Amino acid sequence: MAVGLAMAALAAISIPLPTPRAFVSEQYGLTFQTPPISSYCALPKDWVGSDHGMVIFLLRPKRCYGVGYPSSGRGFEGNPPRIEVFYAYDVGDDDEEQGPPPCEEVGRVMFLGKVQPLCRVSSRKDIQVSISAKYKADIAAKTTLTLVTSATRLKSDLRKFKTLLRSAKTCTATWHDDKGHPPFTTGSGPPCPADARWF
Repeated sequence: MAVGLAMAALAAISIPLPTPRAFVSEQYGLTFQTPPISSYCALPKDWVGSDHGMVIFLLRPKRCYGVGYPSSGRGFEGNPPRIEVFYAYDVGDDDEEQGPPPCEEVGRVMFLGKVQPLCRVSSRKDIQVSISAKYKADIAAKTTLTLVTSATRLKSDLRKFKTLLRSAKTCTATWHDDKGHPPFTTGSGPPCPADARWF
């Protein structure tokens, strides 16, 4: 049994891969361009879970580890500079009634058709700059992207982060099944780009 557990742990360890040029979540109707020379931790072939985002590394970690049930929960070694992407349907919650949390604004950028504030949080380990937006998929949705970096890399990484944000768009995906049912669509806006990938 111990040997089996050890083999399973080794199988969960992998090497980061280069990111495709563009990302798309057809389920949530969201697409954007990825930064050049970035990487990601791939989902295992036998992964079962829900599409809620991913992590894009601006400096490649040595190893990837397991993935949680949401696709946004990916394990990796260390604390590399990265962009954490999360999205979900907007079902509303009690926190929203209290208004947005305090924001140390460090700039503004066009994101999903509207100028949004960039909010900074600093800690002993890193600097985080986040942006959030609500948008229309097939139903109401929301997304938060967070840049995690160091003080020395902040200027260059923030430039990459803003470029990604400006490229973000909503899109419409068309779905077909193998049972002859009429196709249906999810998302909103123009068709999702054919060269974009979900990863």
